[in-house]
Amino acid sequence: NASDAISVMAAALNTHDTGGTMPQLTATEAAAQENQRVMGILACQEAKGREHLATMLAGQQGMSVEQARAILTAAAPQQPVASTQSEADRIMAC
Repeated sequence: NASDAISVMAAALNTHDTGGTMPQLTATEAAAQENQRVMGILACQEAKGREHLATMLAGQQGMSVEQARAILTAAAPQQPVASTQSEADRIMAC
């Protein structure tokens, strides 16, 4: 369920020793941080025209927004999918 997923995410983000006075992340903070990372990738300017790749990169654990932006910049924009419907079929469907 969702609360288990958030707990697992918080535990994964807290695997690094923070040391000093740096606090461990709460589940809410971990979820907010992950949401910010995912939305940063999906909404960046470089994702325009490369939405499928941006979605895939956002799903990769450990992929930072900066890394995703660099990959998206280097990737060619997606080509529109050609319709298998002929012009006559499209007109007849109206």
